[in-house]
Amino acid sequence: MKKLLFLTLLVTNVLFALASMRVGILMPFRAEQDQTFGYMVKKGVDEFSKKIPDVEIRYVYPASDISFESYVKYFAIGFDVVLCVGYMYSPAVMNVAKKNPDKKFIIIDNVVDLPNVVSVIFDDYMAAYLAGEKVQKMFPKSKKGFIAANPSFLMDNFYFGFSNGISEADGELNLTREYISNDITGFSSQNRAEFIAEELYSKGVDVILAPIGSSSIGVLRAAKKFNKEIVGIDRNFNEISDSNVAFSIVKRVDRALVEVLSKAVKKTVKWRTTINYDFENGGYEIK
Repeated sequence: MKKLLFLTLLVTNVLFALASMRVGILMPFRAEQDQTFGYMVKKGVDEFSKKIPDVEIRYVYPASDISFESYVKYFAIGFDVVLCVGYMYSPAVMNVAKKNPDKKFIIIDNVVDLPNVVSVIFDDYMAAYLAGEKVQKMFPKSKKGFIAANPSFLMDNFYFGFSNGISEADGELNLTREYISNDITGFSSQNRAEFIAEELYSKGVDVILAPIGSSSIGVLRAAKKFNKEIVGIDRNFNEISDSNVAFSIVKRVDRALVEVLSKAVKKTVKWRTTINYDFENGGYEIK
């Protein structure tokens, strides 16, 4: 009887703790209508809310005229866990987490080394490397293109992985790289991406890798116009288009969000740690 009472109290305490948890989520920049990375993030948030419905969740897509740090500060006031999706939040997380050691933070796509932060990164280099090998085998004598959102370590990981994968597959590195912008707006500039892709396709490029979030939809439009190919990124592009998709490298940020958030609210996650998702643990898939 005492054992049964103890278990009942334990379960009640756990449910009460979860019910009192509040999670604030800063979504990717300008990703409200994003069918790629933003779609996968929203999918993960929805799956987490269904899995643990007693946790209060609030999420926001940041406006361009309000600093990222203002958003992180706001969530740090009334929420127990603050999740920030995107490397661009890193300086804000660093500053706010230092001043709020009693609150917990999760950052996606970069590392913030603080005792109350969990960093989640993906092996983008290896994903792009395998994409480069596959592209070279599928299009051995063709020109390849790479469109970057901006000059950043994230884009470099993809570019050097892609180019080295092409070279390793005994391919002549006939690869052209272009940038959309010098800032994070490159991830949400579909028209600009479409224009750049049209230029590349018109000059003989046959297939393009563009790890540029929502902007990659602009590249897909250009691929259809010129009947060329795109390597899908973040999401399985066969769910978006029935043609002109060579294959997709799917970044399972949805799966990562569910796993890390579940551990965070259940207080089983190890803070001041970096969690690396790759092909072996389901962080990436090729479709």
